[in-house]
Amino acid sequence: SDVSALSGLTALQELYLSGTGVSDVSALSGLTALQELYLSDTGVSDVSALSGLTALQTLSLGGTKVSDVSALSGLTALQTLYLGRTGVSDVSMLKRKGLTIIGP
Repeated sequence: SDVSALSGLTALQELYLSGTGVSDVSALSGLTALQELYLSDTGVSDVSALSGLTALQTLSLGGTKVSDVSALSGLTALQTLYLGRTGVSDVSMLKRKGLTIIGP
């Protein structure tokens, strides 16, 4: 459940943490090369630490406790965002051409 050991892997492009005990993703904030991040079915509730992951193209948050995704509005490379089974109700700040939002 502790991902702090991953913080130094700055060239990492894909990270699959779905179904793990992860709840705090702040240690991932420096992984600026990440293109795909899978956090489905985890205890994650706050995604503000991901706001600087500008290379991120796919983000899966299905089945998490996330309810606010406004911190992701600056991720212009984001192409696919999975939000099924979350508490997210407002995605208006993310609506733009080229981004597919699956759920809520």
